[in-house]
Amino acid sequence: MINLEKILVPVDGSPHSRRALEIACSISEKFEGQIYVLHVVPMISSPTPYGDVAADQPYLALEEAGEKILQDCKKFAKDLGCDVEILIARGDPAEQIINTAIESNVDLVVMGRRGIGGIKRLLLGSVSDKVVQHLDCPVLLVKQRD
Repeated sequence: MINLEKILVPVDGSPHSRRALEIACSISEKFEGQIYVLHVVPMISSPTPYGDVAADQPYLALEEAGEKILQDCKKFAKDLGCDVEILIARGDPAEQIINTAIESNVDLVVMGRRGIGGIKRLLLGSVSDKVVQHLDCPVLLVKQRD
């Protein structure tokens, strides 16, 4: 028997992550699962070692944008008849998705895939590639329909 009681949906505000949430809601309805929506605020280095207010402003803007993304996702899910728990993390997106999935013992990760290609992908890799490589649970990658 397939157990999909805990589903993690990392979101970044893109159409791909919105589509991933839509699919996760559909899956959770069939399996009576709980959805955890995660947004990761990337850490940015301060240009000075003192961490003054001016240096923290870009990070605070990212934090506020992340909170808005999460609230929008919560409303979107509710409109679909789906209740979600929202989570926010700070740091490297791939690492935080992996850590959250492991710590929360999720059964499935449903995430958007933006599809970077070519040299950029070869040099940097993608968040979804890293998540797939490091998790033992199933990972469903979703692309937005054109």
